[in-house]
Amino acid sequence: MSEPIRFLDRLDRCFLKGEKKIDAGSNFLIKISGLFLVLLMIHTVLDVFVRFFLPFVLPATIEIIGYYYMIGAVFLALAAVEKDGGHIRVEAFDNHVSQGVLWSSRLLGKIVTILFVSVLLYGGAHRLQDAWQSNEVTFGHYSIHLWPGRLLFVVGVFAFCVVSVIGLLRLLRPFGTVTPYNSNSGKER
Repeated sequence: MSEPIRFLDRLDRCFLKGEKKIDAGSNFLIKISGLFLVLLMIHTVLDVFVRFFLPFVLPATIEIIGYYYMIGAVFLALAAVEKDGGHIRVEAFDNHVSQGVLWSSRLLGKIVTILFVSVLLYGGAHRLQDAWQSNEVTFGHYSIHLWPGRLLFVVGVFAFCVVSVIGLLRLLRPFGTVTPYNSNSGKER
């Protein structure tokens, strides 16, 4: 085997190992996202039960749900959804163009996605830093610290950005002798 082929083969194997670690991280984040959904459900049902059957109300339910549970449920799941290709895609377009045009449109889509998500990540990181340094809280009857929700946002958007970059590299990488890793089955195909 020639030296460039060996190099590409080693590079491909390293890429696959990194891809598996990213998959494990995004799977962990979607489990945490599911936990936030369960907490949201329990908190909401408990709040409704307490309002109708007991003489008091759970404090700050709307704030906790809005600033913590919803952000955790939505943004922590983004990386796993991107990894599995679960975002909306116009397949009618895919069926009527050549492979070159399809590859080019996916490449452009990945680049635009990474640029947009990078701007979100930059802004979110600054908002997190400001909320942390100023000990920012909500206004109202109850003071809720905002930095945990901002941290959930930054972690979720960062993971989404990493998975998008991996997707871009997957489009660009030279095909070595190792077959691509299928993240859905956990096996090489």
